[in-house]
Amino acid sequence: MQNRSLVFAVSVIAAVIWFIITWSYISLEVYDVRLLEEWAYKVLHFREKFIELALLIWMFAFWFYLWSYFFGGETREWTEDEIDRWGFIPQKWGRDNLEIIEWIGPKIHEILYENDIKTFGNLKNASPKELKLILQKAWKKFALANPKSWPKQATFAHKWKWKELKEYQDSL
Repeated sequence: MQNRSLVFAVSVIAAVIWFIITWSYISLEVYDVRLLEEWAYKVLHFREKFIELALLIWMFAFWFYLWSYFFGGETREWTEDEIDRWGFIPQKWGRDNLEIIEWIGPKIHEILYENDIKTFGNLKNASPKELKLILQKAWKKFALANPKSWPKQATFAHKWKWKELKEYQDSL
């Protein structure tokens, strides 16, 4: 999250600088270059190049921010103790690992992700009927999956109550 905030701050600062410079911008086309002294021409040429560079930096910072916002996830290194204690990794590739929910495998995980159920919070707010329809639309074989317990399991996972989640899964 800190990297995204830093990139956003840099892109905003670059945009403000670009706006200030372009607001006071005087193009070489306004002047008859033959009438300008050499130093004035160099100043105007430098100003144009500086504006181009500032715009390029702002553009890269802005696009990097957008890319990191939509495609980059917050990642966390999981310790060996956490993995041994829980028996799974709560996040993969910077997003919630929905496969820790009973009956959700890699294929169902991708189907849910494609249908905007990307986090434990989204899964806990989804109704079992809605989940069943998503699975049936994807492939009839997935209609056998029983999503009735998924929202409750996702509630435990969303609140990071791994012990309660394991107890609940054992009772299923």
